[in-house]
Amino acid sequence: MSRVTSIAVVVLSIIFTSAVSAKQKKTDTAGSEKVEYLYMEALKLDNKGELDAAFDLLRRATAIDSTNAEVNYWLSMYYYHLGEEKEAARCAVAAADANSDNYWYNIGAANMLLNIGDNKNAIRIYNRMLYNDPYDESLHQYLAEAYLADEDYDSALACYDNIERLTGDMYYATMMKINILDRLERKGDILKELKRLSEANPDNIEYKTMLSSGYLEVDSIEQSRAVIREIEAMNPENCLLPMAKAEYYRVTKAEDSLQVALFDAFSCPDLELNTKLAMLKNFIYILLQKDKDVSSFQKADQLFSSLIEAYPRSSDIRDFYTEVLLMQEKYPEAEEQIRVSLDLQPDNQEMWKKLIGVLFNQNKSDAMNNAIDESLEYFGEDSLYLSLAGSYYFYAEQDGKALTTLHKAASKMQQNTEVLSGIYAQIGDIYYKQNNVDSAFCYYEKAIEYNPKNLGALNNYSYYIAISGGDLKKAEKMSAITIAEEPANATYLDTYGWIFFKRGNYTLAELYTKMALDNSGDVVPEILDHYGDILYKQGKTVEAVRYWKQAEEAGLDSEILKKKIETQQYIEEQ
Repeated sequence: MSRVTSIAVVVLSIIFTSAVSAKQKKTDTAGSEKVEYLYMEALKLDNKGELDAAFDLLRRATAIDSTNAEVNYWLSMYYYHLGEEKEAARCAVAAADANSDNYWYNIGAANMLLNIGDNKNAIRIYNRMLYNDPYDESLHQYLAEAYLADEDYDSALACYDNIERLTGDMYYATMMKINILDRLERKGDILKELKRLSEANPDNIEYKTMLSSGYLEVDSIEQSRAVIREIEAMNPENCLLPMAKAEYYRVTKAEDSLQVALFDAFSCPDLELNTKLAMLKNFIYILLQKDKDVSSFQKADQLFSSLIEAYPRSSDIRDFYTEVLLMQEKYPEAEEQIRVSLDLQPDNQEMWKKLIGVLFNQNKSDAMNNAIDESLEYFGEDSLYLSLAGSYYFYAEQDGKALTTLHKAASKMQQNTEVLSGIYAQIGDIYYKQNNVDSAFCYYEKAIEYNPKNLGALNNYSYYIAISGGDLKKAEKMSAITIAEEPANATYLDTYGWIFFKRGNYTLAELYTKMALDNSGDVVPEILDHYGDILYKQGKTVEAVRYWKQAEEAGLDSEILKKKIETQQYIEEQ
């Protein structure tokens, strides 16, 4: 037997000893002198830390008398700490059934039954305990949770009715019942509970606010409005009033009135910032349901300005505002908010990523390079971030820094083979860009070794082999894997077609390159150029020149392409 942690058992010993002295009614019915002797010896061994021996004695005792409550209880603790939860539950139930009056035996058994998913037996034990002590509020709570685990929702609701009768706490019981009813989407029953709560507490504005929302959930718009008027008559300065109005206007899609209500709510010092942000998110959601016209988002900007003025050092507001600005592709404004957020939380990795992305979208290469440098002061030992930073440097055309950073990332990334494969593939891309073909191919091999389904590495490696006149059979085999995985990927189809072109199989080359054109969506000049080459090799000179011209018009700036158009002949790139 694996040794049980002695401290845990000693602690349980203390709990058990005090529990037994307080609660247990000892029985003699099946307890022989032999069982008693084995039990006492087991306790001695347990106290001395000889847990394996103690465990063996307890099992010998149950072999003699399987109904002994004390022995079964202790044995259940041993099984539990060994991870044998079913055996632990079996022994705990035996202890509880043998001594149904012992609170701790029964509570322990019920908990263990719930742990193994035997909800019905746990419910049986809780009900037995309540029969003995019907006024124990905690038992009603435990029983409710067991019914919920068993998905017997009506019985769970009844438990909370009992808790309310015992404690008089209507609010707690109502909220717990509403949680259950909400799970069941019983909106009408939720409204009944809210009406009952509000009617019992007619001066409570919080309950009226919830009631107003409850009416909105069942589309009782006028009743909701009537409750809001009641709140306004009771206390027009209460911060819950603009909350109730905001919810009402959100549901009725009265955008201008909602904005006014939000301004009122945001100016209220008693409302927590999280509540205000949740309300603002609802407003943004409404805007997103409409066309993203400038005037609508200007209203959001005004609300954000109001919150920022009230909470200038809240990074949560800045982060949320950044998301909204990015939706509108307002990159300079987003950059401003991100930089303030990073001043407040300089170790926020997600915001550094967003800053670098925003700078990339604005073609601010120098600023992007500086941001990557600065971010690495915080995350320079994080292998995943290093791999991202290497990619960022590559996009910022800092190939030297990219290689250094990616090599460092690879040295720290030994467990995640998929990410490591991606790092090696990118190193290969950089080396190829630097015309270091041998090193590039070496790292593509590593990338594929760590992840044979790294489609980007397979595609680039096979394409560059084809260009360099290398092992075309190997290139075809690798490219075929990418096509099998993503048969509609235009880049992969173009590579596959180009390999067939290099092998002289112009029929298949035309087939796959035409598929690439059909699946490319946007015009890709390189594919047009390839297709022209393939057509030329099949004697279709006029069509070939037409596609070469289309490639030039699409933005392919190549001296060889110009000569092909001028001479109306295929010219192989060196």
